Amino acid sequence: MIAGILGAAISGVNLNSQRVSAAAKNIANVSTPGYQPEKVEATSVVTGQSPANAYQPGGVQSVTRTQLVDVNGVLSTQPSATDLGTEFANMILAEKAYSASLKAMSVAEDMTENLLDVVG
Repeated sequence: MIAGILGAAISGVNLNSQRVSAAAKNIANVSTPGYQPEKVEATSVVTGQSPANAYQPGGVQSVTRTQLVDVNGVLSTQPSATDLGTEFANMILAEKAYSASLKAMSVAEDMTENLLDVVG
């Protein structure tokens, strides 16, 4: 159980690090003609099932997507499609989710310490 909590929290930290990185790249390239913003997509990962509980947390898996060419296969020369408001909102959301993942890691550590106190 504690390992599942830590695994989910670590994958959450990694995901949100990638989200901040993508938002930073998008903001840095807002004036670059033809730049297409990166978007980080996440999917839930289930590591398995057991008779005691139907779900074991596995965390999240992420994929970064960027469309560099138009539908005809030609590199885009249009102005950047980056919306600064959206990118700053994405950074704030990623920061909050990152903090939540760190809190989950802290709780897992506390649970481990309490379990060791009970056992030892």
